[in-house]
Amino acid sequence: MDKFIDALKKGFSVVASETKKISKTVAGKTNTLVDVTKLNIALSDTEKKISAIYEKIGKTVYEKYSEGAPVTDAFSDLCEEIDAFVAEQESLKAQIAELKNAVSCPECGQNNDKNSVFCSKCGAKLTQDSVENEDKVIEVTDIEDDE
Repeated sequence: MDKFIDALKKGFSVVASETKKISKTVAGKTNTLVDVTKLNIALSDTEKKISAIYEKIGKTVYEKYSEGAPVTDAFSDLCEEIDAFVAEQESLKAQIAELKNAVSCPECGQNNDKNSVFCSKCGAKLTQDSVENEDKVIEVTDIEDDE
């Protein structure tokens, strides 16, 4: 019986030792995974910061182009593409406003009730051109023939 108990103790000792090794391995891999995740998050943050700077560069070039400053041909072509998309945006906004029976503010683009005099967002005066034409009554008078 003592041999059996000694064999059990030895078996438990081996199991405990292997369990410790496995736990250390799992803990090490978990720490590595956490570290990799932290580094990937930091990498993503720096990529976002770089993209924000690229966007600032692009906006700065486009603003200069809009002010009439000379830009290189490559930038000129890209700025013209932006102009086309801005015109398309304005057209789409006007269509949305028409469907909503609203008018678009010429200053900020906010949709307002068609009877509004001032923009609800920026307070700009809505011009008569931006206010949808109201129904007009045309008076027709009979013209008698003087025959």
